[in-house]
Amino acid sequence: MPSACCAVGCTNALSEKKGLAFYKFPKDPVRRQKWITAIRRDHWTPTLKKP
Repeated sequence: MPSACCAVGCTNALSEKKGLAFYKFPKDPVRRQKWITAIRRDHWTPTLKKP
């Protein structure tokens, strides 16, 4: 489970805040690219952790 936000300017991290949730990037390449585009970070790729 992710423990911090990766969006530009966001400082949220895992805590006991109600209503705060973090999500893993989708494995589907099309949806994944849409998420990457939406967070607006130049030259950045999320890492995939191997189970």
